[in-house]
Amino acid sequence: MVPAWTRAAVASGRHHVRFVLIRPTGRGRFVIGQQRTRIYSADTVLRLAGRLPEPPARILWTPQRFATPRDLIARGSRVTPLGGLVPIDIDGDRLHQARHACQISTSAAVRPFCTRYSGAECRSLVEQLGETPVDIVASGGRGVHVYYEDHGDVRDRAVKLSRNLAVRLDENVTASLKSTVALPGSLHAGSMQPVVSLMTTKREVRPCW
Repeated sequence: MVPAWTRAAVASGRHHVRFVLIRPTGRGRFVIGQQRTRIYSADTVLRLAGRLPEPPARILWTPQRFATPRDLIARGSRVTPLGGLVPIDIDGDRLHQARHACQISTSAAVRPFCTRYSGAECRSLVEQLGETPVDIVASGGRGVHVYYEDHGDVRDRAVKLSRNLAVRLDENVTASLKSTVALPGSLHAGSMQPVVSLMTTKREVRPCW
């Protein structure tokens, strides 16, 4: 289920959407950007996915709004950011791989060790930023995305915390305005896990609270 805040964001028509296709006998993954039209609803995203030659392995979006979102991946494109949301990416596997191998669970949206480590890092991030996130979303893979409103300097402060080793997060995803992350409510076909809101379901990353 697509969270209400995600539906409201997509309704602005300012977010770029990408579909990742993986062909088992092809050359690997390739990305298809949204059509030359703006997307104004989560239902439109589903309709566009239904027109693809095969089901997408992932559906990605830019939490940031843009003046011309459909041209985001065009070569030399100079799109204008208009604010939006800051996705802070925490990869649980990177945090625990020196101690534990990943374990797969059919009952959780995040793998057990990834849950434990990303949850602890998430709690530390929220405490040090001193702000309540819009949502915490399981990435569908091995970590979480923590969403904040893009106001003030929350993005810069998060990156600074990482560089000072106060928290461990993916700086590349967090720092870039053009970052694409898994669309909340979609399915990660690689892990067959939903990209689900953890604050709504109050499931896997409870230690964060």
